[in-house]
Amino acid sequence: ELSNPLNQEIVAFRGLEDGEYVVNIVHYIANATTPLPVSVKIEKLNPTVKVIYYQTIDLKGSGDEVTAARFTLKGQDVEDVNNTRKSLVELTRSAGGKDGGGARPATQPGSIDATTGAVIVQ
Repeated sequence: ELSNPLNQEIVAFRGLEDGEYVVNIVHYIANATTPLPVSVKIEKLNPTVKVIYYQTIDLKGSGDEVTAARFTLKGQDVEDVNNTRKSLVELTRSAGGKDGGGARPATQPGSIDATTGAVIVQ
């Protein structure tokens, strides 16, 4: 059995489009009752490596979704780095209605319980 103490995701993009980007973290299933610390680092790699964002965030349990960072790309510049909440789970849940989809305001606010799918009202 292989065991890896690191649970990490690395994402790299080439040729990004201008616009807003949102980095959320979601705690799908909690195996413990204590908060889970998650380190998030965003780097711009070209022409040199520049750390745009670095923070450790505590996820509080199953279904907890936190906006780690939001930022806007404009040409070669990274602008307006913030962590104003934007639930991607809610946007996904509210998209794809009878009219063919598109993100609309969520009708069910809050996090979801990953094991039951139930909405956790905050």
